[in-house]
This record gives sequence, structure tokens and C-alpha cells, in this order.
Amino acid sequence: MDDKTKGKAKQVEGKAKQAEGKAQEMWGDLKDKAGEAKDKVEDRFDEKDDERKTTKTTTTTTTTERR
Repeated sequence: MDDKTKGKAKQVEGKAKQAEGKAQEMWGDLKDKAGEAKDKVEDRFDEKDDERKTTKTTTTTTTTERR
């Protein structure tokens, strides 16, 4: 292989490594965002579940008190 071909091969190899690094970075960002979304959904579910339990307890107490 001549020097020009070796130089081009090194450039291609360097660009491939850059692309791999960028892909890994993007994958990490995607995993972080998915984890954040999951946490938000779980938090919202917990809030609604707490509201449901509070409403059920309040309704049961109010109904029992009226008897």
C-alpha cells in the first residue's frame, strides 16, 4: 500500500471511530431519556393512585359517619 492509500485508510478508520463514539453517546442519551420518562410515568401513577386511595378513604369515612 502506498502512503496516499495508507493515509486515506487512516482517515476512514478515524471517521468510523468518530461515528461509533457518536452512536454510543446517542444510545446513552436515549437510555437516559427513556429512564426519565419511565420515572415520570411512575411518579404520575403513584400520584393518581394516592388520590384514588384518599378519595376512597374519604368516601368510605363520610358514608360511615352518616349512618
